[in-house]
Amino acid sequence: MSDSNVVPNKPEDYKLLDLWHRSTGSFAYYITNLQREAALDNAPLSSLYRNNDNEWITFDSLPEDHWFREQAMLANKAAIERNEKPLFS
Repeated sequence: MSDSNVVPNKPEDYKLLDLWHRSTGSFAYYITNLQREAALDNAPLSSLYRNNDNEWITFDSLPEDHWFREQAMLANKAAIERNEKPLFS
């Protein structure tokens, strides 16, 4: 399969990024802009934010005891129960 057949990520595909920023009190316009940037960068779908070096930090890179992990697990379970696409696998 050639790269031309790869479907690019859409901004709204970055659900963990949305959840992270809503959890930290970011405004909707800011979240929308970050989701757009992530899609344009083809960032991993598990991206949460950019660090000071402009690198995307992902859910998988969080420590096991990070406060966000439990919240994300609950949100993922709720999405599955609503027959929606999971936030992550």
